[in-house]
Amino acid sequence: PAPKKVEEQKETEEPRVFTVGIEYIYTVSKDSPDMVVAGQVTGTIKVGDEVILTKMGSDDEEPFRTAVYGIQVGQDRVMEVSNKKAVLWVENATQFFPYVGTVLHSEGVTEQQMYSAYINALGERFVGVEDGVITDLDRAHLSITDIAEIWRLFLWYCNANAENDSEEKREENFNKLRTLVTIVRDKLLILDGIYAVYSVKTGEPFLFAKTSTEDEDNYLTSPPMIHLVTKANKKHLKERNADDENYELRYIDNGEDKQGILNFLREAILLDGAQGVQILSEYTAIAAEGLVEFPNYEGMREVDVPVENPGLVRWMLLLGQLGKPDTPEKEFLHEMYFYFFGQELLKAKFITPMRAHGEVPQADEKGVTKFKDGFKFDLAMEKGTEKKQAMMFFTDWLRFRQKFGEDWQGLIQQLDGNLSIHDVIINGTGKPEAGAYITESIFNKIKEAHKKDA
Repeated sequence: PAPKKVEEQKETEEPRVFTVGIEYIYTVSKDSPDMVVAGQVTGTIKVGDEVILTKMGSDDEEPFRTAVYGIQVGQDRVMEVSNKKAVLWVENATQFFPYVGTVLHSEGVTEQQMYSAYINALGERFVGVEDGVITDLDRAHLSITDIAEIWRLFLWYCNANAENDSEEKREENFNKLRTLVTIVRDKLLILDGIYAVYSVKTGEPFLFAKTSTEDEDNYLTSPPMIHLVTKANKKHLKERNADDENYELRYIDNGEDKQGILNFLREAILLDGAQGVQILSEYTAIAAEGLVEFPNYEGMREVDVPVENPGLVRWMLLLGQLGKPDTPEKEFLHEMYFYFFGQELLKAKFITPMRAHGEVPQADEKGVTKFKDGFKFDLAMEKGTEKKQAMMFFTDWLRFRQKFGEDWQGLIQQLDGNLSIHDVIINGTGKPEAGAYITESIFNKIKEAHKKDA
């Protein structure tokens, strides 16, 4: 009988996945398009493998496909390597120009695997070897994301070793960290654009603050800060728990004049009361004073000083983004935020919209405007709750102009004296959570609570 036909079954291999976080880069020769890179291999890579080069910190560079044609481990040339440091010869890599932190990888790796390789490479080189020092060449090639990650890693290293470091070493590390902060700030202001985390409730940049217990009766609140996310880092938001339904990302375009980000920061700090900016993480934050110049109104007439209430707006936005205090934690935060809100409210000056029927007289040296008998004007009013009508008050001219055009002028007012006649809506620009509704009874309770502060 004829022999049975035997079918050969091909063994199917599981696709190999690997990453290499690049720690060192060398040219092959003056005229060669190839490059030699070194770093930690995770997984198994073989000579001839097609690979992808990805700059994890870049906002706009696309990944580059090429191949590995040589591998060296120690002094030995090998055909493959698994899970150890290695040197790799990479075809045509000069077209992409990888730098420290670039990840060489296979198809099929996860974002987390690539991110781990990226962070390990930055840590090994700039913390483990360079001890927090960034050369001018590194500064030119590394992105703001790269530098912020190095800052975060080096800060962690410094904190972990501070107890055993000498005073001189701690001072040296402080100066290195200050240099990293300066590089991040300088790069921030010349980006094409960056994302800011906004509050869905208030429609304003979200203010991030942490409250911790100092002892049984005292609590500490960290300075409320806004949070910026680079284009490169946007894809890692889920891993960093920043995809909460309370947040949304909005793109801040820096514009052709490269003033868009600085103008955004000025508004967030000088008008909204943000006390700094977190770049990528809560550990890499820059204080407000290091980002914008604060105005000096010393010697100016009171009438000439612009109306700004950053302290009041800060606590008002924290209350608004907190929402209903329906848990013990929220109840505690609401009580604390409201206390500071009340403190600022009592001393705040506001702009109330006024439309004059005729020319408005100039204010005197003390800022008092005296109207002639028979002078007529309209005040902006809404329907009230405790009183029949509610006057509209604004914390600054920017918010005033969001609601009222140039045919409206502003009267400078404080709350006291107005609430016996009308309720007051503060910053009624369309999002109730971004403002406040104040009645006479609420204001009296606030005054009572702050009697000891007077």
